[in-house]
Amino acid sequence: MQFDELQSWVEEGFPEAQGKVGNWLIDDDGLTVQILADPNFGRMRIIISLNKISEVDPSIYSRLMQANFESTLDARYAISNGYIWSVFIHPLESLTEDMLDSGYLQTLTAAQTFGTSYTSGVVNFGTGSDPAAAEFAMLQELKRTNRLM
Repeated sequence: MQFDELQSWVEEGFPEAQGKVGNWLIDDDGLTVQILADPNFGRMRIIISLNKISEVDPSIYSRLMQANFESTLDARYAISNGYIWSVFIHPLESLTEDMLDSGYLQTLTAAQTFGTSYTSGVVNFGTGSDPAAAEFAMLQELKRTNRLM
């Protein structure tokens, strides 16, 4: 994907996007999604701020790492500048529109399930800290957001 294709994807899919080219802000389901891209470095990021690090119990960090391994697929939980984030990071050159669509949805879902099932979608490669509770929470979240009929 070229930078101008990413720009078109943002502008066509989110005409209400704010910010400037290469640094777009989108309000999606009450979350502020930021899409950052730099054509000089050929990279892009979709990021959503979740919580201040100082406001969460440190025991959550191991759960975030577990989710990154088992249930967030291409999205990840990350820590930067005093905040916990839901992120999708990818090189522009090998990025396809399908990957971008999926990465956006996964990042949004990981943000929405932060604190419950810690997942970016339906697929889970592990058991989580409480498999039954995690699966139930994930299914409830998917039903709530009309992603599961």
